[in-house]
Amino acid sequence: MNNRKQRGLLIKRGFTLAEVLVTLGIIGVVCALTLPSLVEKHQKQATITKLKKIYSVLSQQIMLANSQTTPANEFLTAGNEVEADKTEEFFQTYWVPYFKGVTILNSRPYSTQFPYKYMNGDMLEITIKTGFSEGRITFSTSDGFIFFICVMKWKNKDENGNLSDPIYSSEMNVYIDINGLKHPNTLGKDIFRVTMNYDKNNVMPYGIDKSSSAIDRNCNKTGSGDYCFAKIIKDGWKITDDYPW
Repeated sequence: MNNRKQRGLLIKRGFTLAEVLVTLGIIGVVCALTLPSLVEKHQKQATITKLKKIYSVLSQQIMLANSQTTPANEFLTAGNEVEADKTEEFFQTYWVPYFKGVTILNSRPYSTQFPYKYMNGDMLEITIKTGFSEGRITFSTSDGFIFFICVMKWKNKDENGNLSDPIYSSEMNVYIDINGLKHPNTLGKDIFRVTMNYDKNNVMPYGIDKSSSAIDRNCNKTGSGDYCFAKIIKDGWKITDDYPW
């Protein structure tokens, strides 16, 4: 008799198939509603963490490079014609020692010539590869970043807009791909831009000197996204709700 009562109690405590299905359905709906926001929150935080690391590494690099016997700001003379050997020596001396697992990417690492896009969808028409004779260097690191450095600017432009005669610039443009070869390869998403000035000994997110309204207009789905790193810093190292994520 006692065994029968126990079996009855066990049966009464169980769930019917309908109840299980309803419960699973509710769980599924809750997950569908909350999972995307959790994933987005994680992606935003991961982006901030990577940008803080990059900013710290580049700030240390520029100080250490300028503390050498021949400081970096004395090695390349702004206005001089770009020379392949000089550019490569500059990179090997003042960049390679301060990064982990550097691999120079001599050929195009991406599947297209112009892999980077502005936030509005237009292509950034710069060939991402290493060309020491053009003052351009692309390299990857063991922690998954790709850096594209332009130590030059163009001296001449003809009537058709064609650029020629690269010369060294005092201010270098650096593009950082925080997730390597993965997409979307878009400024403000996984591509961020900084300028480095060895004469002033500083690293600045591109556009940081602009007004807040100018930064917001640029870091927008209809803008280029060049100033998005500047927006993140001006917003207190946060990707805020008005960020075009």
